[in-house]
Amino acid sequence: MSIFSKQSIIIFNYFFSINDANLYANDDIDYLINMIRLNEKSIEKSKSINMIYGKAMATLKNLCKELYLNKLGEKINSHYGELNPKVLIKLLMRIKEFFVIRLKILKILKNISARESLLS
Repeated sequence: MSIFSKQSIIIFNYFFSINDANLYANDDIDYLINMIRLNEKSIEKSKSINMIYGKAMATLKNLCKELYLNKLGEKINSHYGELNPKVLIKLLMRIKEFFVIRLKILKILKNISARESLLS
């Protein structure tokens, strides 16, 4: 097995071993988007919008850090200044896209690892 295969396995294990209560999981994002769309008026008036926003930004920063896109995470953070349900939905959709990107990268690394093991 080559060095690159070991690296891809380490990266794969790193991505799927993180279980932090301060971050949203992929399934949580879908649930939150639907909940906000259905209860837009009540969420706007409640304090929960700030808690959701804070945890969403922490999730976004963590995903950007994992993908070595720290500057992009900071840029996105500064982009979402106004806090309302529509902006929060846009932020959650962007986080969802980062989860999809991360999954695609992992599939590519897994395919490379499988190909290298076949060649050796």
